[in-house]
Amino acid sequence: MDGFGIPNNARGLFDPNYLDSCLKLIRLNAGNPQWITERLDFVHKTLQGGFGKPRLIQDTIDIFLMIANTLVLVDNQSVGINRMLEALIRAIDASETELNSDLKGRLSGVLASFLALHGDLRRGVTTALLALDHIWDMRDPEAKLHALQCVMLALGYNAYTELPQAVIDDMLALVETVENPQLVAETHVLLAHYRNTRSEDALALEHARLAIDTANDPNIQLRAHMQRATAFRLRRDFARAEQCLQDAMSLNDLVETERRNALVFMQQAGLYLERLDYARAERLYRSALKMCKELDLGTLIPFAKHGLALVLPYIGKFDEARELLHDVHDEYLWNRNFLGMAEIRFALATCEARAGKPKVARQFMLAADGLAQRLPESAARDYLISAIANFRRRLDAGEYNSTRLTAT
Repeated sequence: MDGFGIPNNARGLFDPNYLDSCLKLIRLNAGNPQWITERLDFVHKTLQGGFGKPRLIQDTIDIFLMIANTLVLVDNQSVGINRMLEALIRAIDASETELNSDLKGRLSGVLASFLALHGDLRRGVTTALLALDHIWDMRDPEAKLHALQCVMLALGYNAYTELPQAVIDDMLALVETVENPQLVAETHVLLAHYRNTRSEDALALEHARLAIDTANDPNIQLRAHMQRATAFRLRRDFARAEQCLQDAMSLNDLVETERRNALVFMQQAGLYLERLDYARAERLYRSALKMCKELDLGTLIPFAKHGLALVLPYIGKFDEARELLHDVHDEYLWNRNFLGMAEIRFALATCEARAGKPKVARQFMLAADGLAQRLPESAARDYLISAIANFRRRLDAGEYNSTRLTAT
């Protein structure tokens, strides 16, 4: 027996029968992140070999899709994700002649979500939009819904700026027909996040409730509670938002990861910011940012920086706030997150106003307003435009013409 628990075979992974044995072993351990990450080289080579054998390719892809969600839950595994991506790209290259439309759609969607999760958001968005060409033709409702979930994940990191409405329409239709409770619950979590991004808190709460009622997976329930917390924060119902976070942290999601803690810290920091408790908000945002950097969570670092930068002007740390806001603006620009860009420009306006620079603040305010006015209609856009208009009135009234403001 070798180190993987498979009988030694001199013919190696080019032999279809030996490959089949390896694939069966990986399938048995597909949900075990530790087993996969300790054997990445073996898993990678086996997938590559399976993708090259016509009679094994569908089994190989099914196994890949099984381990994909497991692998992305493991922190500090950017190298492993890269290697899985390489195997996936090989599968898509082979799909032109070997795979049906359902498999093409599933693979294209997974590739898009992997690229986004790994921090290559621009390619993730492009791949997600291209994946839809395959996904619209899919016949299996469950496979199609999963592929659309992957598209949502990829586009969620740029605030769904380029999400076609047809994706939402199809997901709402499919969720009524699919019988897999976990797939349904996952869909509702994603839709709750989408609605929260658009400041549609009532719809977000309903989707989160449906996810909690449907799921028996603690990880999905945890994420649903966090979406409820966001929706209540949008309503400024901070007591219920905090209770939702406590409910989330009380769940055992069966995954040893600090990513969850970083997300909860950002949520809690947002609550303290809303409550004007800037010292606690700063501490939590800094803790979340530190965790995200240590875990190499490239997709979450901009959000932690964004939150911290909103706090700093209220405690007189203007230079650090400017640096963080410009960093995040560049990130949002690269990833075509236009809502985020407008929010950052508005944050720069308020930062400069509190720093005693009303003329500079006005320039950023006009830039924020110009971009916000061009955004697609949504509650989030309307809220931002309203906030900018209120800020303009205060600026015009000379509220910021005197000295620096370090407290409200």
